[in-house]
Amino acid sequence: LESVNTLKMDTAKLSYQVLSSVGKSPFGNEKDTVEGEETDSVVTGASVPFMVLVALVAVGSGIASMVLTVSTVVDVACGCLFIVSPVVIVQKYKLRKLGTLRQEQNDLRNEVNKLSAEMDSLKQQNIELSNEAT
Repeated sequence: LESVNTLKMDTAKLSYQVLSSVGKSPFGNEKDTVEGEETDSVVTGASVPFMVLVALVAVGSGIASMVLTVSTVVDVACGCLFIVSPVVIVQKYKLRKLGTLRQEQNDLRNEVNKLSAEMDSLKQQNIELSNEAT
């Protein structure tokens, strides 16, 4: 019976250690965030109107290539360009609305840290109430 109680206590301690580390950065930095969020704007910073302009220029150059050359390969390449350009614009718009994965991960980690702190507070209140009841 005592070994069962010891096993339960060991399991409880291990569970507490695991739960208390949830939300902590696996990289061990003080801020508990994934570094580099500031530089994400370099990749995602291009505005949607700019991307539309680039796509329109690409389509225009594709049309010019089709008119000025007599080659099936160029026609196929330009056809692919006509299909891909609108897709790029739509995907860029959707990505801008989503935000960066790193930002979302850091926001989730902060929320988990808040909930962990609240859980610790509730545990302490539970211990105090248990002590008062006995």
